[in-house]
Amino acid sequence: MNFTSSFSDYNVFNKKVKYDKNKYPFSNLVEKIYDCSLCNIHTLTDKNYPLFTVLGKDTHTNLHKKFYNHIDTVDSTLKELYKEFIKEVIFPYLNLKEGLYQVFPTYRIMLPNNVAVTKKHYDSDRDHLHPKGEINFILSLTDMYDTNSIWTESYPRLGDFKPFSLLPGDVYCFCGNLCEHFNKINKTGKTRVSMDFRILPLHCVDKINHTLSVTTGKKFSEGGYYNKLIINNK
Repeated sequence: MNFTSSFSDYNVFNKKVKYDKNKYPFSNLVEKIYDCSLCNIHTLTDKNYPLFTVLGKDTHTNLHKKFYNHIDTVDSTLKELYKEFIKEVIFPYLNLKEGLYQVFPTYRIMLPNNVAVTKKHYDSDRDHLHPKGEINFILSLTDMYDTNSIWTESYPRLGDFKPFSLLPGDVYCFCGNLCEHFNKINKTGKTRVSMDFRILPLHCVDKINHTLSVTTGKKFSEGGYYNKLIINNK
């Protein structure tokens, strides 16, 4: 899939989607894990993390471990809610009846004076090797703005980098598979917490290269990095 067909196939990129926070209380559920306002969870650790520069290390702090331990061993509500969200919000937005979706979102914590991703990149580049055709979403659990947001170009290699502003209750669709994006150092004094995930339409499945995800170590395949969803309207 080249740049042109990727953008003409889907009139969905660079758009904000609102969802019902009462039905999908993602922020509240994650906040309960820490018993602290998410924008201040950096105050819960006395560990001074140096600026993240190594791929994958940015998603393995003690705060990340606390999150994953909770959803894996204490309460799986967030996992079930995510599956429902994909079926009832994301697939309808994309006008998809079937496709692959990331098994569980990548959980991001952007600490003050640090970054949540280590380098400017696009997901299908030589360092990340995601299959072409993926559609990216980011779901904000805190306010995202200015230097604690993601800076992305609107079209591949256009270089018009801008941050997008999101609130809890927003999910943003962008073509991170082909468009470069990066973090500036977070100078807001607040932690940004978010989840991002990817959808792969079935007509793009033949582009899967079966390499491993940098963050999860799983193969880019159904049953690995992705699950398959088929919506039957009966």
